[in-house]
Amino acid sequence: MRNVIDPSLFPLMSLAKARYPVVLQALLDYEQQVDLFSDDSLEGYRALQIRLVKFTEKDLSSYNLWEWWEEEGIEVLAFRIALPDPPCFERRLRFDELTEIIRCLSEKDETEDEFSIYLGDWYHRLLKFNGPYYCYTWFNRQNNAQGGWFEYSSEELVECLMDNKPKFDRGG
Repeated sequence: MRNVIDPSLFPLMSLAKARYPVVLQALLDYEQQVDLFSDDSLEGYRALQIRLVKFTEKDLSSYNLWEWWEEEGIEVLAFRIALPDPPCFERRLRFDELTEIIRCLSEKDETEDEFSIYLGDWYHRLLKFNGPYYCYTWFNRQNNAQGGWFEYSSEELVECLMDNKPKFDRGG
């Protein structure tokens, strides 16, 4: 019998799409308020943050609502805020679930959805919340002892996440 992948391992894009216009409008309204009246006291910023926290039920302390133009733009920020946080399970992720998550991370389908290319952070947070063995650097290029560069394959990443250590000899 094949295991069924828990649907909560995938982002709730329908909810993000429903929230997105409200979040975007709140950010645009704040931008207009700052352009017209400034916000040196940060009252408007705090009001925006409170409004968005109530609407999304998310901790927004890690989001930069003030200088979004220095990052990815207002539309991407609105999407990231609108997207619900990944779930936290009381169990370890299974091998097949980790395999599917790694596949989603490595295969960005730019034609699927306007914002699907920005889901990498969501999947990394899912792994961090639910994997006792997670290290973001495993997903980056690695330098072996001989100075050669390599990247872990999807299969190797799943093994790292299952066992908490890279165990692959990548000597040059």
